[in-house]
Formats: sequence, C-alpha cells, structure tokens
Amino acid sequence: MIGDFKHIMMKEFEMSDLDLMSYFLGIEVIQGDDEIFIHQKKFAAEFLKKFKMEDSNPVKTPIETGIKLTKEGDGRYMESPRQVHLQAVKRILRYIKGTTTFGLFYSSFKKIEIVGYSDNDWGGDSDERKSTGGNCFMIRKTVCLWSSKKQSIVALSVLARPSWEEHDQIGIL
Repeated sequence: MIGDFKHIMMKEFEMSDLDLMSYFLGIEVIQGDDEIFIHQKKFAAEFLKKFKMEDSNPVKTPIETGIKLTKEGDGRYMESPRQVHLQAVKRILRYIKGTTTFGLFYSSFKKIEIVGYSDNDWGGDSDERKSTGGNCFMIRKTVCLWSSKKQSIVALSVLARPSWEEHDQIGIL
C-alpha cells in the first residue's frame, strides 16, 4: 500500500525515493518494521558544544522550584541581563545535557494515548503582573508538544458594576 502511494506521488510530483528517512531538521529517525524512534541527540550535543556546556553536570529539572526572574530595573532581560539570568540559562543547558538520549517511541502494536495539561500562574510576572499560561501534550507519557506564553494584557478578575445611570446610557433596562 505504501509502495503504491509512493509511485502515485512520484508520477504526480517531481521527487525521488531516498528510502527510509534517517535525519530531518535536526531530528534523528530510527525506523524498524513496526516501530519508529525519534530523538535529537546530535542536535543537543552540537548545541551544548556551541555554548561550551558539553562537559557540564546534568540536572533533572530545567529550573529550580520557586525561581522568579525579574528585570531588576528598566528594560528587557536581553537589554540588561543579570547574573541570575545567566544562571537560569546554564541550568536549562544542564537539563538538556541530561536529556540527550530522550526521544519518542512509536509502535504499531500499542494503543496510542494522548494526554494534555494546561495551567496559568495568575499574575505571576513580578514585573508586569501579567499571567503566564502553559500547556503540554503527551503521547504515552512522553511530552511531544508544549508551549508557554505571557498574556499581552493584565486581566482583571473582578468586574465593576455600573450605576443605574450608566445602564440607561448603554441601553440596558
């Protein structure tokens, strides 16, 4: 079936069959008959070498619990980084060092289970009091997608009640 699909695609589009994929956009692919394992060991090693962290000691978490990074003055983090910011980045690189052998394993014999989590910190940004929301999705207990984003505005949790005069002005009886 896959062979038929490849032949149809090759007739329709200009392409060549390079056999099984082994490396694509920094992702290494190991394929078996009924399983696939993908990882980024080579990419992570090159990344760590670029920042001279290839010999660092690995850690189990990307950031210490309870750490709150702040600007400590005017400007963004990149414009006036402090020692604490450098330490946070080094901690992330040390975390990457300990996860270079991690990857995703897909097997045609096992049931696929996808689980998602979402959370907000409700005004946790010490500088602007904005909330940060995040989510992650897992396939078979392995994170395959995650995101984190600070809100663009400060959200208010309590709505002000307008007076009766304001109700009449906006057409509510």
